[in-house]
Amino acid sequence: MKEAVSKKLSLINLEALNEKEANKYVVYQAILESLPGCRDLDDLKERLMNKNIETLYKYKGQTNELQGIGFKIGNFKYKGSEIDRKFSVLNLQKGIVKQRINQDGEFFKEIHLSQSLSQNKSSEKYKDFKNQRTLLNELLTPEKQPMNADEDFSPDKPKKKKSKCLHL
Repeated sequence: MKEAVSKKLSLINLEALNEKEANKYVVYQAILESLPGCRDLDDLKERLMNKNIETLYKYKGQTNELQGIGFKIGNFKYKGSEIDRKFSVLNLQKGIVKQRINQDGEFFKEIHLSQSLSQNKSSEKYKDFKNQRTLLNELLTPEKQPMNADEDFSPDKPKKKKSKCLHL
């Protein structure tokens, strides 16, 4: 059995569903459309607010630790994981972080490419970077010291026996 990669909304007849189920798919579609380009959950909240979907947060006890996320459209409320597993608060946060890393990576690649095109010293920069990286790896590698034969944990030396008498 294969796991479904994504829901095919084009195959769903929303008119045939009751209002609660139909709204669930509306929220699903709105999140999918709003998620690309979001920098954090507050950005997603603003984008969904423009589509008349309210975002609700659930906090753990009396702390500020985010425990869950919900979405409200009309009179209906849905937990994020109820809409789809990938819309639980943890999975949304992971997805946004992953997306930001990809965006930042592309941004830095573009900067590096433009710098290397504008400067002829790019090979020298690469050599400097490579030398710095080698030095960093060398500094972070733990030292390997040979064991001396006269140390206490030598395998040839017999173990001391514990005395059984009581010392008073």
